[in-house]
Amino acid sequence: MLESNEWMRANPYFTHGAQALARELERAGRPVPQFVNFSAGNIEALLPSRFMRAACRFEHAVLIADAHLYPLALCYYREFRGIAGVFRSDTPRQLIMSTLRHLRPGDRMALPALPREAGISYKEAFILEEALSGVPIGLLARYYRREVKTLYGWRKGIAKKLAVRQLNHLLLLPSARCGPGGEAGAGV
Repeated sequence: MLESNEWMRANPYFTHGAQALARELERAGRPVPQFVNFSAGNIEALLPSRFMRAACRFEHAVLIADAHLYPLALCYYREFRGIAGVFRSDTPRQLIMSTLRHLRPGDRMALPALPREAGISYKEAFILEEALSGVPIGLLARYYRREVKTLYGWRKGIAKKLAVRQLNHLLLLPSARCGPGGEAGAGV
């Protein structure tokens, strides 16, 4: 599990749920994937420049994503071959198990298609990273050879796709809405 790596913030609820899924898959004689906690609490580790380094080592990984980061997780699923599937964190464990039981190493699950206007492109993922890193909008406008107004529009569009008012609000989301009624405790 990538939860134990130093670049990911530990979440005991996620770890407990992923271990339970791993035990069930082992009992069923199925390969156990790496489970990745794709939550707002780990946003710094999930941005493209850091995530790419880890994704190179993926052979059979499953991303469990918060609702806000689900479009970004789907973007990575399209870009990196080692990611076998993506689930929202509120997906019932039985549904996750029934899907993973049918996956073999190298197989990829079929994902529900997001409407085109709701999907994040790989370029938008990098713009998200730059915005959260505090890169000045004028510098980005020069880099992308666009007007500053265009960059503001792109950032606003990305924020809308991630269901936040502004991109820096991703940093303000609770790092672990866990336990009874919490998002991370409900699914995995």
